Amino acid sequence: LQGQRQRRIKVETSVKELQEKSTALSAELARLRAQIDVIEQAEQALSGYARGAQALIQAARQGSLKGARGALSSFLEVPVELETAIAAVLGEFLDSLVLDGEAGLEAGLSVLHQENARGILLPLESISPPVEVAFKEDEHLIGVASRMVQAPVELRPVVELLLGRTLVVQDRRAARRILD
Repeated sequence: LQGQRQRRIKVETSVKELQEKSTALSAELARLRAQIDVIEQAEQALSGYARGAQALIQAARQGSLKGARGALSSFLEVPVELETAIAAVLGEFLDSLVLDGEAGLEAGLSVLHQENARGILLPLESISPPVEVAFKEDEHLIGVASRMVQAPVELRPVVELLLGRTLVVQDRRAARRILD
């Protein structure tokens, strides 16, 4: 009888612990869903985009820009530890509107003119990557930025154009050594 009581206490304790874990996981799930909702609402409202990029993306959503794919930033996957560096290098190009070809280019320029705004249009068929940068090997060289960013294969020329001549290094001294 004593053994059964002890087993019952153990089982009840386990059930209680599992219920607490379940409650904690449910709370975490609710928090993450709320974050997703906020992110989706911000994306829908184009929060964080420059005025010209907002106008271009809105026109693309309305079907006014033929071949518009979306903002470049929505296609890039960057390692967390490099996000700040890559964002600094790309600057306003993060908000640029990627176009399949030149068909939407004139309409995009018209949108920018009407809105008295500035923005960047990247027609894929007109982009050719630059010549690769030559550099000295160094133990503090992390690599060429374009090779560290993931993007769909059809956007690789854009990534190469914007990041193919950028070296990521651990510190400024390494940059000076490599560039000398």
